[in-house]
Amino acid sequence: MIYFPHIPKAGGTSLKSYFLHAYSASSCIKVWDTKFGADFLPDEFCNLKADELKGIPAVIGHLPVKDFLSNSAANRMMSHGEVQVITSVRDPIDRLLSLYNYVLVNEHHPNHNAHQSFDPKEFVFSQQENFQFKFLELRRGMTVDDLFACISIFPMEKSLTLFHSFFKNVLSQDVKLQEIQNDTASINLKGKDIIKRDFFTSSELKFLYSKHELDYEIHQKSLALFNSKSREIKR
Repeated sequence: MIYFPHIPKAGGTSLKSYFLHAYSASSCIKVWDTKFGADFLPDEFCNLKADELKGIPAVIGHLPVKDFLSNSAANRMMSHGEVQVITSVRDPIDRLLSLYNYVLVNEHHPNHNAHQSFDPKEFVFSQQENFQFKFLELRRGMTVDDLFACISIFPMEKSLTLFHSFFKNVLSQDVKLQEIQNDTASINLKGKDIIKRDFFTSSELKFLYSKHELDYEIHQKSLALFNSKSREIKR
């Protein structure tokens, strides 16, 4: 089984296409809001029985690793080495800006209306620290290196190419290189003022990187591994 913990606003909408092309939507277990095409909500996954997971090629969606492991059958499969975990991560500040902008312009998002009165900086500064690290953490006390020992983690900037290589070389799935799908860019902005990095001062950006230092470390390590492998290929 392949398990793709899709971190929100880290390129996952584009990457889901690989699973749907390789295995078909009906054969994968899709976990996010069921009003938007998923099979189960995240808190429903833990109740699935072993026979419901048997023969499933992939579990994809907004399902943190700890929630995946809360399912006894999935936990057992993971401990027996029957699950490969693959995901993408993003620069933490870029991810937070993308999250704010997405909720701001997406009228179908459950928090869209309340979001209109939020101060952008207040929203960004109030977000949980190291969200990506906690989303991928298998258990308490893990380090960034521990995560990379268990999960194939790719930087969002290179994830389309790296996922394609993973499917082709590791899974022997002949799928075409997918294209970027930008949810926010595809929505009519209707005069909304989306925010960018220059909305923040240098000291504010420094504070945010300090607050999300583990997320920054994950992203930097994923980039370093990609660059290292690229140099080896060129030799």
